[in-house]
Amino acid sequence: MASLRSSLMATVLVSAALLASGAHAAEKKEDSLGVVIVFLGGPDTGGEGKGLIDQLVAELATATGLEPGALEGSYFTENAPAVAQLSANPDSFVLGSLGFFLSQRQSAKLVPLARLKSTLNGTEQFHILVKKGRYKSLDELKGKQLWGSPLYEDPKFIDRVVFSGKLEAAKHFDLKPTSRPLSAVRKLQKEKIDAVLLNTVQHESLRRMPLFDELEQVFVSEPMPSLGLMMVDTPRTRAMRQKLVTTLLGLCGTPQGKSVCRNFGITGFDPIEEAALQPVIEQFEGTK
Repeated sequence: MASLRSSLMATVLVSAALLASGAHAAEKKEDSLGVVIVFLGGPDTGGEGKGLIDQLVAELATATGLEPGALEGSYFTENAPAVAQLSANPDSFVLGSLGFFLSQRQSAKLVPLARLKSTLNGTEQFHILVKKGRYKSLDELKGKQLWGSPLYEDPKFIDRVVFSGKLEAAKHFDLKPTSRPLSAVRKLQKEKIDAVLLNTVQHESLRRMPLFDELEQVFVSEPMPSLGLMMVDTPRTRAMRQKLVTTLLGLCGTPQGKSVCRNFGITGFDPIEEAALQPVIEQFEGTK
């Protein structure tokens, strides 16, 4: 049975895993470049996660011809410490979500580089599921509990992009962010909670589970780019941009890289230009 916890790991890198919790960051060497993984609401990965991220960073360094230690990895499950890390160490590449990019784009000077390959051709959607027959619409869910790990994203992203500005989630629902989506889905199955919000990776994983037949969808967002890789715009990241992006795009096709990608539950990356994100940027900023 596919585990939503495993799929949640794939969401950032949507993606990935490292040090242990949002309170822990690698102290970057003065001459190294950062590889910062931001997995909002993600699990405390402990030693297993550290091993995975060390493997990823080592493989990236080797494939790009860099010396060991030239890349330093760090993992965050909360916005504030991730932003603090980028502020203190701006020479960094970031594995993170579209929501993180949109909310920090201007303040952190983020530039999009690649999107995650997915079953939806590089796009992502968000789904609200309920127990079959219990609710039929978002209107019927007004004032009800909505659980999900995507609720750790910036509220403006949830309101303006996920719900296309048609409602304010914090006013419409009783929001319950959780880093345990599978547990939430099982509670939903037993009618202990009202609804669950899932991203594409989580939803596709759930579709392969028997309990999916007991649930139904009352909302799906418009498709949006499934962003995976970005960088802070500095002279050093600009100098390394082409080499690192080219390496990452081909990483999942190499024997060693394929193993790394499999650990993170991803099939690869595709390049993306900021122009492709302009519509969703305008939507987030309220200028569309």
